[in-house]
Parts: sequence; structure tokens; C-alpha cells
Amino acid sequence: DALLMASTKSVPAGPTLTEMAWMAGIVDGEGDVGFSSSPTIQVETVTPSLAYIPQELFGGSVTIRERHGASIFRWSVSGNHAILVLAQLMPFLRYKKRQAEIVVNAGKYPVKSAMRAAHATRLKTLRKQRY
Repeated sequence: DALLMASTKSVPAGPTLTEMAWMAGIVDGEGDVGFSSSPTIQVETVTPSLAYIPQELFGGSVTIRERHGASIFRWSVSGNHAILVLAQLMPFLRYKKRQAEIVVNAGKYPVKSAMRAAHATRLKTLRKQRY
């Protein structure tokens, strides 16, 4: 019995491919991929589930603030955790894929390095592009 119990114990499997593709769509449409002192992914929305479902699937935190009389929900994840999430989402990202690649690569360099600054400049240029 003890062996059976151990073998059937629930282990979190992580997000499915469908959930990763869904999340990539949310990040592409509503999200921000960037870095200052560390890699960061954020999604700001007035729809609570678009903040809480990512938290359930990928971890991170949700904060709520008021803006112009509306509640704004922000899901965010940063640091190495953000890099791991971006690695899962990368195959599904379209609009923000290049930004995600830059953020992941920038995370390999010290905060005040010339390479990190070069990545920041590339990211800023990409963010100014309109499609």
C-alpha cells in the first residue's frame, strides 16, 4: 500500500503546450519583456484571470492597483525565473520573440557591463518599432 501511495502521488507537471502557447499570446498582446537589474516579464490587465492564471501556471506574483477608477492586475516574474519562463514561451512567441531573446542573452552578463548596455540599446530600439 505504501508503495502504491508513493507511486500515485501527484507531482506538478508544469504547463501544457496549449497553456504555454496561450501564455505566449498573452505576453505578445498584453505583456512586457524587459530588464533593468534583472530579466522581467509583466502582464498588466483589467481582467483578473489574465494575471492569476499565469501565476498558477508559471509562479511569480500578482499585484493590484487602482488607475482611473479601475483595478489593474499585474502579473510579474523576474530574475532566473523569468529566463526559465521565457525559455518555455520562446517557441510560441511571435511579436515579442526577439525581445525575449535579447532579455535572455542580456541576463548572461553583469548588470553594468558593456554587453548588457548593448543589449539594452537593442531592446529599446525594438520596442520603438511599430507593426
